Amino acid sequence: MRYGPKLDWNLVLKRLNQHWHLLLSQVINFQFVYPAERYLIPKWLFNVLLERAKAQYDLPPPVEKVCLGPIIDQTQYSVDVKDWDYKALTIKTV
Repeated sequence: MRYGPKLDWNLVLKRLNQHWHLLLSQVINFQFVYPAERYLIPKWLFNVLLERAKAQYDLPPPVEKVCLGPIIDQTQYSVDVKDWDYKALTIKTV
C-alpha cells in the first residue's frame, strides 16, 4: 500500500497488458480488502480495465475451449485441462 502513490500505473498497465484481467481482479480484490485505501489505485486505471471487461461481451467466443487458470495455479486447474479437454496456456519462467 505504501507504494501505491509512487507506482507508475501506466507502466503497470503496459506490463500486464496481455493479462489485464489479472490486474482487474487484483484491483477489485484490493478494493474489497482495503475499502478505505481504494484511492491508492487511480480511478482512470479502474475505468480502463472495466471498459475492457465490458468490451469482452462484444467479441466472438474463442474457437477452442481455453483455460487460462494454469497461469495463476497449475494444480488448481489441472482437472480442466486433463478431464474437461480445455487447452492450457502457461507462462514459462526463465
